[in-house]
Amino acid sequence: MGNAEFSASAAHFIKLAINNGTKYVAYYDASQGGKATVMKFDGANWVPVGSPGFSAGSTLYVSLAFDQGIPYVAHTHDDTENKVTVTKFGTNSVDLPHAPHNNTLNVTTPIGTNIESANLVTEDNLPTQDNEYHYPFGLANFSFTTDYTSNIVSLTFETDLQPNQITVRKYNPTTNTYNTIPDATVTSTTNNGKPALQISYEIIDNGALDIDPTPGAITDPVGIAIAEQNTLNTSDTKLGAPNTGFTSTALSPSIFAASTGLVILTYVARRYFRQIRRT
Repeated sequence: MGNAEFSASAAHFIKLAINNGTKYVAYYDASQGGKATVMKFDGANWVPVGSPGFSAGSTLYVSLAFDQGIPYVAHTHDDTENKVTVTKFGTNSVDLPHAPHNNTLNVTTPIGTNIESANLVTEDNLPTQDNEYHYPFGLANFSFTTDYTSNIVSLTFETDLQPNQITVRKYNPTTNTYNTIPDATVTSTTNNGKPALQISYEIIDNGALDIDPTPGAITDPVGIAIAEQNTLNTSDTKLGAPNTGFTSTALSPSIFAASTGLVILTYVARRYFRQIRRT
């Protein structure tokens, strides 16, 4: 069924289960240092369910079962002296369409967490706007439940922007303030065949980035931000990429001059109306 020898390396303690006709397999994955991996057959190929090697340590025994279509894996691992752990595979990845630009934002949380809500919100629809940055794709407002203290979250934005052109910022609705996430990593990648930026960072349950005080529940509005002064790139008479995230268009000198004035005027007007809204 599907491609033979589909595991990346040696597999042990293999468990096969079928849910509504879909075949799943869980096993000790030698390519992941002996951690547990779950895969399913999508009708043509065996594909990972969640992240390969999701367990905290090397797994000795694996059991796989389903409840209302949700896979549960019981396993031991050497990080806990081979005590039993059960991992629930909830909804830990969602795609959010960004309709104005026909782009997609993907939000992924750790295996075993469950994303309960996720949506995009524009900066202008928030009670307070950021004085120093703007958010061309809005902010991802998401919440998820977790059994972990430390949670690595990844957001993938489809954009032509480069890692050095953006800053990862979050909004705190309690204090109506914006802050930079200092330890976020930003890498260039692709999503749906389009250029994209992936940002990853750690959220501690009830830590500085978690605005939900309930233990085991995390809420974190975050987005990629561009400094307000980065409105033009005049080094090669191209307009747009540093400000919009979309491919630049070469301009003739006369059109460039007119466009420059338009951008400056737009920028001044934007700042003016923000000030009006605050007063």
